[in-house]
Amino acid sequence: MQWSESCSFWLHDPASGLAGSLRVALRPNEGMTDAGLHFWLPDGGFVATRHVSVPTDDPGRTEVGDARIELVEPLRAWRIAHDGPAHSLDSAADAGDREAWHHSRIERLIVDLDFVAETPATGFAETGPGVPSPREGFEQAGTWTGLVQVSGEAYRVAGRGFRERSWGVRDWQAPVRSRRVSFLVGSDVAVSAATIEGEGGVEIRHGWISREGRVEPLRAVKVSTETTGDGRLPRSASIELEDEGGGLHLATCEIVASAPMRAARNRRETLICESLARFEMDGRHGYGTLEHLVQLDGKGVPVVPL
Repeated sequence: MQWSESCSFWLHDPASGLAGSLRVALRPNEGMTDAGLHFWLPDGGFVATRHVSVPTDDPGRTEVGDARIELVEPLRAWRIAHDGPAHSLDSAADAGDREAWHHSRIERLIVDLDFVAETPATGFAETGPGVPSPREGFEQAGTWTGLVQVSGEAYRVAGRGFRERSWGVRDWQAPVRSRRVSFLVGSDVAVSAATIEGEGGVEIRHGWISREGRVEPLRAVKVSTETTGDGRLPRSASIELEDEGGGLHLATCEIVASAPMRAARNRRETLICESLARFEMDGRHGYGTLEHLVQLDGKGVPVVPL
């Protein structure tokens, strides 16, 4: 029942300051497909919408409510579109507040974006001791062009980002915490890496680094987070990466905005905190995302720090 296949995208446009993410998940054993779109606005606001529908039979075109993802060229180009209502918050930091969503504004969200990959598809497998069902997939970095409108406010997009496709069962015996970073620095470096801590402190790692068009897997990843005084949100992070050849890469990031969203599944509640961040590595600068997933206890409190 827990098997799913998902396609995710992330983008950032440095000129406008707009950032966004899209995830479409196909759950065939549950007879449903869901899609979520999130946008961080330059003024600190946050816009989000979610749609649910029955699965479709067209592998090149997925429509979920007002959202559409279309394959233009396999492993290279996609088109993302949306035209419909979305909820708007004054601050992304309020994304974990149910009352804030109840009182949110309804905006018309129009999305017309094209993504073209600039790196080859790089595979990964989230496996390790205590992991009953590995989840596999691949990722690519690429460029974005197009338009996003929020109730008539138009943002011309000419930025960069990532695409991921994965499949399998995301059930690591109730992981207590995972951290994931995806970022681009300079004009020729892309990094994507994750750490997942299961019961007993088991860590399952995967990741890759692309430099000057050459992709190398990472054999070790460590992400350390510094939080705000109340521990609710990340403030910065340091990242240690070791590539397959033994090369060590150190990166840091400063959080621009975070959206801490709560989700419940299989009687377990989690906090998924998506953060837009400025990254620095090897003298190069750029943008990306830092994502935390933390299990919550029965009172909605994280069982471990971010």
